[in-house]
Amino acid sequence: MKERYCLKCGHPLKKGEACCGKCHFENKEQTLEAMDIHAYKQLCYGNLTSCRERKNRALAFYVISGIALILGLVFLVLSFRYNVIRVRVFTPLSAEFFFCVFFLALFLFSVVYASLMLVPSLSRKKYFEGMLRKKK
Repeated sequence: MKERYCLKCGHPLKKGEACCGKCHFENKEQTLEAMDIHAYKQLCYGNLTSCRERKNRALAFYVISGIALILGLVFLVLSFRYNVIRVRVFTPLSAEFFFCVFFLALFLFSVVYASLMLVPSLSRKKYFEGMLRKKK
């Protein structure tokens, strides 16, 4: 069964629940059918706007993660230094390696956070677009 969302605040509704626990809006079929079409569409478009904003934030975090990955790899290459006999040696105690670890951790965090923001945003967008089509 598809997950349902509150029409007013976009909060996920529990199974079989008609009233939102966050904003206390009645999401019953009778209430939604009796609602003015303008107010109904206004609520749906407001939720679609918030979904779009969340999607844009997630995409911005993907861009940040790409930049962090590039910087992490650059600092990883810089952490290899030449020793006395001109052989490249990995130096794990150098500042470059610590920056490499920092940027790769930032990359991992950004990818996970962006994915956790993007997936629910897309499912909510699909739900509210379906609600708009149903009301027409």
